[in-house]
Amino acid sequence: MSNPREAVEKMIDSGDTRRLLQKAGQLHGHYCPFLSLGVRAAVLGVKNLGMRTRGMEDVLAILETNSCFADGVQIVSGCSFGNNSLIYRDFGKTAVSFVRRDGEGVRILVKIDDNWFNQKYPDAMYLFEKVVKRREADKKEEEKLQEMWEKISFDMLKFSDKELFLVKEVKIKVPEYAPILESLVCSECGEKVMESKTIKKEGRILCIPCSKEGFYQVDGEGISFCKEGEKQIFFPVYPIGYVESSFPEPEDPEKMREKESSLIVYPEYEEGLYRIEESDFLDVLFYFHKSSGYTLKGKRRGGRVKGVFASRSPYRPSPIGLSKVKLLKREKNRLRVKGLDAINGTPILDIKPSIEE
Repeated sequence: MSNPREAVEKMIDSGDTRRLLQKAGQLHGHYCPFLSLGVRAAVLGVKNLGMRTRGMEDVLAILETNSCFADGVQIVSGCSFGNNSLIYRDFGKTAVSFVRRDGEGVRILVKIDDNWFNQKYPDAMYLFEKVVKRREADKKEEEKLQEMWEKISFDMLKFSDKELFLVKEVKIKVPEYAPILESLVCSECGEKVMESKTIKKEGRILCIPCSKEGFYQVDGEGISFCKEGEKQIFFPVYPIGYVESSFPEPEDPEKMREKESSLIVYPEYEEGLYRIEESDFLDVLFYFHKSSGYTLKGKRRGGRVKGVFASRSPYRPSPIGLSKVKLLKREKNRLRVKGLDAINGTPILDIKPSIEE
């Protein structure tokens, strides 16, 4: 069986970083210092791991930036978005981790900064400020920077790993293998779309663009949420814990509220429960993690026609639930409560003392 990456692997084994950088330049479109650092980091990571990828998620690269560095990593490691071996975490750090399926591997962080570049290459850094950061340069200055960047990129291949990087062993929880999902047909445009990316709306199956619900995109700013062609305000909402309940699936809400359940708050937020025992009742905000799609107006419980905002339906544009519960007892980061109509495993978004009307 042929190995499409044989030539690249020979370059890695022989330490031919110059040819690897040339190959990365073919993808990236130009040479720059951080492309060179991506190549160097990937060579270091692959050798440290002692494995070769087959492009089948056997080796994973977890990138923390979407800068030029990323292209060097992809070319050398063979981990890409297309073969599901590249994971992007929007941390804004010039770092990458190379791990096996068991999550064990190494994290490589670029430790040099602007001060390092200013000391080594002051003229190039001055031009970089003008050309890239301020966008004030003319064509001649842009071409001059490209010439300087190319020279510096290859010059950086001579520095030691120790000078450029911080390396440490890591154990990371990795995602499961990418699932193979069926394709469905959008009721609006008629195009096929991955099942997990469909939205059920008013009884129809829609793709994300036709649903007009907005979408996430990766661009130069990282991950952004867009709607109607415009970037929207990003709301940082995180689960603070989860529900423990005897109900694995939704049942009659009244029946669910009669049973005792528990709110498990993650240990890092436990201090936020200080003096919560002073409240008899709590408002619990949670996420309907098994809810899919919604109908703006339809028959609700009891047979009456209502709008979704006039009901407590879990099928909502923003699938967020709210329950008022009675606090029975606190046991460290566990709150035993009654009156909750959320199923087992439900993510908890917030807990507040309930204000009596």
